[in-house]
This record gives sequence, C-alpha cells and structure tokens, in this order.
Amino acid sequence: MGYRGISGIIRTPEDQVSKGSVTIRFATADLAPGTNAQFDDVAVFGKGLFLSKPCKMVSLRRIGIQDSDAPGGFPVSYDRTHMDTIDLSDEFVTDGNEFYGLKISWNASPSGLTMIHEISVLVIGETED
Repeated sequence: MGYRGISGIIRTPEDQVSKGSVTIRFATADLAPGTNAQFDDVAVFGKGLFLSKPCKMVSLRRIGIQDSDAPGGFPVSYDRTHMDTIDLSDEFVTDGNEFYGLKISWNASPSGLTMIHEISVLVIGETED
C-alpha cells in the first residue's frame, strides 16, 4: 500500500476572478481541458489511483476586495450595509468508487469588486503502489 499527494496553486483567469470552476485530474495532476486557469507550483508524490476517498484541503490564498468603483478602492466612509460574499466549494469527480478528480468552484460578489486570484489545493490518499 502506498500514498499519493498532489498540491498546487490554482491561479484564476482574469475573466473569471469573480466566478468560475476547474477540475484537477488526479491521474495527471493537471487541470481538465476547458479553462484558461493555471495550476502552478504543483508537487506530486507517489503514483497510482486513489483506493478510497482521499483527504483534501482547499483554501483561499489571494483575494481582492474593492468596495467602490471610485479610484483607490475603499471609500472614506465604508458602507456597512453592503455585504461582500466569497463562496469556495469542491466536490470529488467519481465513477462509482473510483476517484478521478476534484472540481473546485468559486463565486465572489459583487462581481468585479470582490475577486479570487489564487486557491491552494492539497489532496492525499492511499494507493495500491
């Protein structure tokens, strides 16, 4: 029995800093086609497919919040009635009991003023090798 780990940083594309999604493929430790996001600083140890549900940690790494369209961002008197929201979610991509990837989605609002630039990812689990 062996272990496999995949870690890296998802850098969101400029046109998707407020909303988007990517899927990390476990077999190749890269992003599935269909996005122009980047998966950088990737580190992998071990080999083989995960035998069971791996452990995962997905977290915000770098965000940006600008509460005004005015140059310079935050207005002098911050409006506390306004609420920025940042949602980060993940779900395993499976086929029965086989784990093929991890889909990560983000949604930051208000769009264009609240942005997610980087997301850290760590996946570790048991393999046959």
